[in-house]
Amino acid sequence: MFLDLGPYEPFGALVLVCGVFALFLIEKIAAEVVALCGVALALLFGLIQTDELLSALSNPAPATIGAMFILSAALVRTGVLDAVTGVLYRGMTRRPRTTITVFFALAALASAFMNNTPVVMMLIPVIFGLARDLETSASRFLIPLSFIVIMGGACSLIGTSTNLLVDGVSQQLGLAPFGLLEIAPLGLCLTVIGGLFLALATPRFLPDRVALSDTRALRAGRSWQVVLFVPHG
Repeated sequence: MFLDLGPYEPFGALVLVCGVFALFLIEKIAAEVVALCGVALALLFGLIQTDELLSALSNPAPATIGAMFILSAALVRTGVLDAVTGVLYRGMTRRPRTTITVFFALAALASAFMNNTPVVMMLIPVIFGLARDLETSASRFLIPLSFIVIMGGACSLIGTSTNLLVDGVSQQLGLAPFGLLEIAPLGLCLTVIGGLFLALATPRFLPDRVALSDTRALRAGRSWQVVLFVPHG
């Protein structure tokens, strides 16, 4: 600590947090730079202590989250998801509703053991393929995919980064660590109830947006020419 705010520490912390979130929203500076500068200012004004900073860096949660990203990338590069996608595409011709249900169940299961963001990114192309086979808009499946992945991530300790952070904090407070599937019953109830709600609410509330590739102009065989001019230097 180099500067002491004294009784104004709560106000200083509030101003610092608001400033960091404002910079996150503006997106003019990289998020990691903003976060590091925020930590440095908090340390400078005595809002956090050096031992607290070092204990946060030694928390196993960030390392676990990084490892989950590596595992997610391995699943993509080895083609495991391609095999699952092929099975789903073959099932669309016989039982489309069952196939869609199985797809979202698999998405929830995958999110329980992988980071949510890579799961959504990997399954978005599958959503477009399934929507094309059903001759419907993919917009009706994208938001439900995001929500079901979030709920599925609540089924295990490593399903979402917030669970890992809470587990790390509880251990610092002297409490017993959470088991890998200790929260699974609550997460499964949340996923099932949320999935049923999405199945009922999606047709009513989500719009049926038409993609550019499906517009009548493109179906009629019209061609479009785009000219770009790049100045020298």
